[in-house]
Amino acid sequence: MLGQRSLEDFHKSLREGKVFEAKVNRLLERENFPIGMYWTKSGQHEFGESRAHVEIKNDTRFKDTGNNAIETEERRTSASKWRPAGIYDKSNPWFYVIGDESKLWMLGVRQLQRMFVQKLEDGSWKYKRFTNWTNTGKGFLLKVEVANWIAIKIWENWDVPLLHPNM
Repeated sequence: MLGQRSLEDFHKSLREGKVFEAKVNRLLERENFPIGMYWTKSGQHEFGESRAHVEIKNDTRFKDTGNNAIETEERRTSASKWRPAGIYDKSNPWFYVIGDESKLWMLGVRQLQRMFVQKLEDGSWKYKRFTNWTNTGKGFLLKVEVANWIAIKIWENWDVPLLHPNM
């Protein structure tokens, strides 16, 4: 049912997201761009994902859809209130890093925010809007070709080993 997922699925997804963040953090350290990840729930809630204002998203579906899902709002459950997230997170991110272990884009948040509000002459949105299948995330779809064009940096086949494989 829309908006419903098991607690087990939620924790699995959360764990996969944390492992992905750790791998991206390690990649960026290797690129001489230490971002200072906040690893605790309270740290991320209060300050954002990192001291360097980098928002990290694991998008495992872009290869199937041809789009990156750029997040703009989120909520804990399908019954709770929406709050700004992703490119509009209260931590004021500067960079949005999105992808998976095969391809990763670093995008500028201000440019993504300008794209999010663009309309066509007929008044419709230039970029397609979405609500995820659990009804807990909203945003817009950015075609991979456009992400390739506007990216600050792209990494391909970048997967790095974790320092702590039991994470």
